[in-house]
This record gives sequence, structure tokens and C-alpha cells, in this order.
Amino acid sequence: MANGTASTVINSTFIQDDIQGSTDKQSLVNASLTDIGIDSTFAMTEFNISLTEITEAIDSAKEKLSSDFFLSDVERFSRDAASMLQNQTDDVNNIEIVSYWVIAMEDGISEYFSSDTCVSFLDCAHYAVASLYEIVMPSTDLLNKNDILESISAFEDIFLTLTSNDSLTILEVYEMSEGLMDHLGAINDANVFCSTPPASMYPLKNQTAVAGQTFHLVCNATGSPPPTFIWFKNDEQITNSSTNMMLTFHNVTSSDEGSYHCVASNLVTSLIMMQAYINVTEKDEIFDISTFTPNIEGADGMLH
Repeated sequence: MANGTASTVINSTFIQDDIQGSTDKQSLVNASLTDIGIDSTFAMTEFNISLTEITEAIDSAKEKLSSDFFLSDVERFSRDAASMLQNQTDDVNNIEIVSYWVIAMEDGISEYFSSDTCVSFLDCAHYAVASLYEIVMPSTDLLNKNDILESISAFEDIFLTLTSNDSLTILEVYEMSEGLMDHLGAINDANVFCSTPPASMYPLKNQTAVAGQTFHLVCNATGSPPPTFIWFKNDEQITNSSTNMMLTFHNVTSSDEGSYHCVASNLVTSLIMMQAYINVTEKDEIFDISTFTPNIEGADGMLH
């Protein structure tokens, strides 16, 4: 509602400036050749009129401006038109649009709130803001909790000012409505209420890695928005690891042996995955069936 009306008010201001500027005798008196649109070079080339002749003609015309009744009438009419437009603009700008908006919104509250919850649009609006606080405040794991609370608080401050002051102009209401939309957008972008916390798909398992080879650990967790991951070895964060789901070891050594776990986090909460022990063994310690020669003659004549 404020957007369209504010655009009209702003456009009317530009029109007033154009009216005033186009009929101001003083601006004509002080106008230069460029302002008037005269090219002295073109005048000399095409019409053989010198710069001196042009200047004298313009100065003579300027002297007659003050006594030009037609121009005086045009200036007066324009001044009156600008004044009338200003009065109309002021009237539009002072419309108590918030009062009409609140009345219009009363019909829609039953679609979102029961009569047991709130009884009017403003009552329901305050209830909704309080509900936002109740959802966010108790959360201890919400990663951007302070930013969300700041947006809710700023929204509440603007809304209270907007709905408690009948003397606000259209332009002031428009500016406040823009602020309300910005803060609602920030809360919506945080996606707190449609998000899902990280959930484990498969736990980490104890494994054996072979020295000198490449080895991977996968933190199988999903969530919305997708979580980021922090890896730990022996309960100490691996500072040089990425925040990816997969932790990769290149050229495994015995120093890589230990207990590992990951933490999957999104804006809802963090999930600590169970630990898994990674044992590192030398390649020659692994049983190679290709080097095994079976004893084919047993005492009982059976193949062993």
C-alpha cells in the first residue's frame, strides 16, 4: 500500500521541480549560450552570425524579460500549478494509511490464528513476535542465534513505532515497511523453522589402514541446510582438515593411528558422531593368500 503511494509522492516532487525550473525568469536571465542551446560556431558557419551579435541579441532579450507580460503570466500560472500540486502531494503524504491497513488486515487473521489465541490484528501480530522469541531464545545450539534475535528485535521496534503513531507520512511509512521486509527477509533466510538438524546415516566404524596407502573416513550425516563437518583425533580438533564430509589420509603412517570422530553442524544444531579407532598396519603384516602353499597330503589322505 505504501509503495505505490510513495512512488506517486516522489514523482510529484520531480514534476514540481521541472515546473519551477522551466518558468523561472531569473534562471533565464542567468542562462548561458549552452543553456539556451546556441552553438556559436554553427551560427557563424551556417548563418554568418558572430558571437558578438549573438551575445547582444541575447542581452537585449534578457532586458525585456522583466516587462514581458506573457512570460509573467506563464510564470504565475506555473507557480500556482506547482503550489496546487504541492498541496495535493502534502494531502496524499498525510493520509493515515496505517489505520486503513490495520482495518484491512483484520479480515485475514482468522486464516492464521484461532480466536483463542488472539482477538485482533495487532494482538495477533504481537503474539506472533512473542512466538518468534519463544522459539529462538531457548535454543542453545542455534549457530546464528544472536543475529536472528537482533532481526526479531529490530522488526518489533519498527512495527511498534509504525502502528502506534497516526501522524506518520506516507514516505515515513514506506521507509519503515522497507525495514520490516528487510528484517523478515533476514529471519526467513536463516531458515530456522523449515530446517532439519543433522542426522546420522551410518556411524563411523573401527577400521584398519595400510601404511603408505590412501585412506578415507566418511562422516555420513545429512540435514537441511547441508551440514558442515569438523574432524577430531583423540578428542582434539584436526586444525588443518577441511569442513567436508570426507577426511582423506594420503600416504598413511603409524602417526595417523588413533580414535576419530566428527561433528556435523548446521544452523539448527550440532551432532557429535561416535568415535571409531583407526589401526595402522604395515603392508607385510597383512596375510597374502598368494604366498600360502597348502599341505595336500594329510595323514587321513584328505586335502588340507
